[in-house]
Amino acid sequence: MAQGNVWILIESNSKDNLVPAKLKNKWKFTEPILDADTGQQIGIEEIHPSWLGAANRLRQQFGDVREVTIDTKEYILVEMELSFVEGEVEEVQKLQSNSPENYNFTIYTNSEAIALLRGESVDEVLSLRV
Repeated sequence: MAQGNVWILIESNSKDNLVPAKLKNKWKFTEPILDADTGQQIGIEEIHPSWLGAANRLRQQFGDVREVTIDTKEYILVEMELSFVEGEVEEVQKLQSNSPENYNFTIYTNSEAIALLRGESVDEVLSLRV
C-alpha cells in the first residue's frame, strides 16, 4: 500500500465522471496543447480529470487502481490523500447515496480497503469501524 489516507470505492459506471472542482483545483493537472498541423507544443492547459484519470495520474504516489466486485457490481478502488480540514472529504461524501446497498463513493481506511481487496464482504469490512 502507498501513502494515502483514504480509499474511495467508485462504481465502474461513475469512473469517468469528473472529480469535484475542489479536487481539480488541488491537483492542477495539465496537458500540453499541440499545434494541429505540426504537432509542436504551443501551450499548456489545466484539465478537469475524471476519477479514473486522476487515479492514473496519481498512480506514482498511490499505486494502481484496483478493481473489485461487490454484489455483482464492478467498482474501482483508488487510494488518495484527501483533507478533512480543506473540505475534500466532505466533497466526496456529497457524492454518496443514502441507499445502504449503494457503495458508490464510500470512503474507506487502509485496513478496510485491504479487507475489501482480500475479498471480505462490505458488511465484514464495515464491522471493522469502531
